[in-house]
This record gives sequence, C-alpha cells and structure tokens, in this order.
Amino acid sequence: MKIQGTVIAVTPINQVSERFSESNLVLNLPTNDPQYPNILAIQFINNNVGLPSQFQIGQMVEVDYEVTSREHGGKYYTTARGWKISAVGMAVQQPTQVQQQQ
Repeated sequence: MKIQGTVIAVTPINQVSERFSESNLVLNLPTNDPQYPNILAIQFINNNVGLPSQFQIGQMVEVDYEVTSREHGGKYYTTARGWKISAVGMAVQQPTQVQQQQ
C-alpha cells in the first residue's frame, strides 16, 4: 500500500536488541476536517531503519508500507511497517533575504 502525508516527526533509531532496530516516521495525513488531524506513525526496521532520517519535518512524502497484526497474551497489536519513502513534489526552500541597493 502507499500513502502520502507531511512529515511531523522522525524518531531516533532504537537498537532494541542485537538483531532488531527500529525508527518511526510520523505523518500528518490529508483530512477533510483540520480540527481533527489524521496522524500515522510508520515503523521502519532493521535494513530500512535509516530511511526516515533522510527526510525533514514539513516535507511531503509517499511511503510504501504494509499493515501487520499479531496476538500476544490475548491482545492484538497492529503496526504500519514501511519499506520505502520518496519525496513528493519539490522540497520546501527557506526564503532568502534580499538586500536593497541604495
């Protein structure tokens, strides 16, 4: 599946164990009612753990991901797990200050 949104947070890489590391890319998704933001945290693990750090807050991205669920102790846990991120549109540039000539 693919989804587009604006990056609102990138978590640092968390080395959970010798074999498992994770990082999250948090997106603000488009919504019809801005009073109720639609936010999604997408987990990146192991070989893909460094992908989120390549993007900046405020940048519009498209993420390829899958939804996985697992049961533990009678409870179910669902995760959006990403494997690819690409920038959408042009990068936002900071305005430059122009000095007036006298």
